[in-house]
Amino acid sequence: MISFFAILFLPRQFHVMVVENSDEGHLKRAMWLFPLYLLLINLFVPAIAWGGLLLNTPGPKDNFILTIPYIHNQDLLSMLVFIGGASAATAMIMVESVAVGTMLLNNLELPYILRRIEKQKSLANVLLNIKRLNIFLVVILGYLYSQVAAYHILADIGIVSFLAASQLAPAALGGLYWKRGNRKGALAGLISGFLLWSYTALIPTISGESRMLSSLIQDGAFGLAILRPTDLFCLGLDLWTNSVFWTLFANTSLYVLVSLLTTPSPEEAEIANSFLEGGKKRVTESQELPAISKSMPYGTIDDLETTLAKYIGEERAKQQVDLYLGELGTSRRAVNALQLQELWDQFEKILTGSLGPSATRMIVEDQVPVKPVVEETKETRPSYELSMGRAYVVPDIAYEVFTDQITHGVEGLCITHFSPNDVRQRWGFKETPIIKLSDERGSDRYISPRNLPLLFMTIKSFVDSSRNSIVLIDSIEELIEENKGKLPEREMLDFVYQMEMLSRRTRLLLAERQQFVHTELKSSINEAKELIFILGPLSAYLFRVFSEVMLSTLSEGTRREVVMKANELIAAGGFFEVSLRKGGPSDEPGPACEPDMRDALTLFVTLDIRPDLVLTKHAFFLALRRLDRIIRSYDPSFDIAATLAEMMKSYGRSPYELSLIPGTTYIIEEEKPKRSLEVFSELVAHGMEGLCLSRHNPETLYERYAIPPETVIWLTQKSEPEYRTVDPTNFPRLSSMLSDFLGRADYPVILLEGMGYLITQSNYETVLRFIQSQRDEIALKNAIMLVHIDPLSLDTKELHRLTSEMEPCELSRPEGRGSPPHH
Repeated sequence: MISFFAILFLPRQFHVMVVENSDEGHLKRAMWLFPLYLLLINLFVPAIAWGGLLLNTPGPKDNFILTIPYIHNQDLLSMLVFIGGASAATAMIMVESVAVGTMLLNNLELPYILRRIEKQKSLANVLLNIKRLNIFLVVILGYLYSQVAAYHILADIGIVSFLAASQLAPAALGGLYWKRGNRKGALAGLISGFLLWSYTALIPTISGESRMLSSLIQDGAFGLAILRPTDLFCLGLDLWTNSVFWTLFANTSLYVLVSLLTTPSPEEAEIANSFLEGGKKRVTESQELPAISKSMPYGTIDDLETTLAKYIGEERAKQQVDLYLGELGTSRRAVNALQLQELWDQFEKILTGSLGPSATRMIVEDQVPVKPVVEETKETRPSYELSMGRAYVVPDIAYEVFTDQITHGVEGLCITHFSPNDVRQRWGFKETPIIKLSDERGSDRYISPRNLPLLFMTIKSFVDSSRNSIVLIDSIEELIEENKGKLPEREMLDFVYQMEMLSRRTRLLLAERQQFVHTELKSSINEAKELIFILGPLSAYLFRVFSEVMLSTLSEGTRREVVMKANELIAAGGFFEVSLRKGGPSDEPGPACEPDMRDALTLFVTLDIRPDLVLTKHAFFLALRRLDRIIRSYDPSFDIAATLAEMMKSYGRSPYELSLIPGTTYIIEEEKPKRSLEVFSELVAHGMEGLCLSRHNPETLYERYAIPPETVIWLTQKSEPEYRTVDPTNFPRLSSMLSDFLGRADYPVILLEGMGYLITQSNYETVLRFIQSQRDEIALKNAIMLVHIDPLSLDTKELHRLTSEMEPCELSRPEGRGSPPHH
């Protein structure tokens, strides 16, 4: 057992497997190659040992491989064996001393050094000399131990070190496979394990001629025989079994007990989840934003190289940067923000290998561009209450709201087009970081408005570093105007979408003009969802990007025909369910193409999408379906779901938003409503307004399918004040509740999963008439209704009459779709 632990935890093993490992694939090869190596080098051990005993070879048994040829006058063979043994021992000493010396530097000395040196000072030579001194110290300590050790058999000395390394096993393995394990439990186990190791293994090996230690071994501590180090509690175990049992027993017991009695910190819990649930791929609201906090540095390629050179030297830093630039297929001048981020990630790996994780974390955190700070806090209550995890559009008082929050304990970041000095003087905050969107370098921080990936990474690094934050962006409208015609529209879409995802972990304030927002602003502070569909031209951008993906799959000739047909419909006003942007130049549809212009249009083969086009989600998917019908009239094999699978996933859309047509009532036949509830949950999670009529308790639906209880009407004859309930025989009340919901919802979906229960509580004909009336209202309101029925609960005739009133819905998982979301 301790040999198994030694393979994992001896310093030289860890150094080779982790610190010096540059490719994870090497571990897969080592999983079979290393055991094979151990087997092969030990094949000769039984033969040599047996031969030494048969020949009555004198001297220690460890030396049989050397003394057997020597006593038989095989001097040349003896010399070769000696050279081989000496080289192997030297190699082991070198690797072990380098590994332990590096660990001393990385985990004990370097964190101390970094806190007490000037940040601009180069440390490459200092660190190299300290590492050399550590290596020398390890070798000297090993030599001193050899002089006092009571045992001179190599196997016995090895067992002592194996036992020490084994004390790391409970905490290391527990951290990989047990969520409750924490730092306090690990420390308690390690301290107890190493104390007992010193008492039961180390002391017996160094007792030598020492009377005090010899007395301790013979009589036990305090003269108690049950406390003898070599036979603790008189169990009659041999020396090494005694030490293995008691050290690992105490270590593991205290690790488990203390971990159960204490609570891990939030950071420890996140790390534990990353180990235990790293392989579970779940589609969550934070899928695009990993839960583990990671600071994202920024700057230039020169900043990166300068920082790296401080710790590994200028020449090696330059070589590493040039190497990874080549792997990315770019140059120092052409590197973009995303590639720069990849270089920073590689930079962290290099430093972790050279300096260890603790020091690397300190260095990287020092590079974070904006760090959370708290302004001087007022003792009054804040004037505005903003919920964490929301985005808000604030047309007129954004800076006032922002200032109110940061002066009441919230850590803020301001992104603005104005001068930082003017903002500070106007609103009176001093410490809060301000980033100006400008191409001009000034004394304050700046980011080019065209470097959207860098802007997002900077904001994300701030949110990751803060536990209670607010971010003000002034404004998305100006970002769009400055980037119009200069950046791909998709880059702007990606930025806005990722900012909306990020807003779920902070408070996001958008200082936008009312004319730029395509939704009713009912107050001075308005919660905003689906930013792409409510801000400026972004919905038109989104349709242009999606339609281009669809058209790019066609041949040149087919594409030209499809575009011409679609542009004719656009010109005639029959393609988009359209509303024009506030303040747009005209409320009339665009003019049709003149005959002499039509030929020119075919040269570009693009859709004629007006810049002031505004699409709701309903209108967006309706336009995609219309384009799909036109494409399939020329290419029947075209599959819109497969073509747009990656795009739908990229912008957090459900594939069912494409396949389920508004204004339609669908019947879903399955024994249990599992898939029906999963689809409803997914549609609601992706922005549709939902209403679920269910026989199940709302709390149960939330736990199993993440369906918000406020979207559920519980079909029950009992009155529950915590939930909305309705008697399953009260169809007028049911109809009224559905009508009220459809009247106020903009993008509605309804699930009726208690169909069988309704039939048993009333009768088949009444339920059929109810479905017929609701189907008509669903069509008028452009809603979607899903009706679940167990086909075995009705006879063939009843099932046929029911299905004839609705469209069949096959709930096969569309391509590119993940699991339903969980909260």
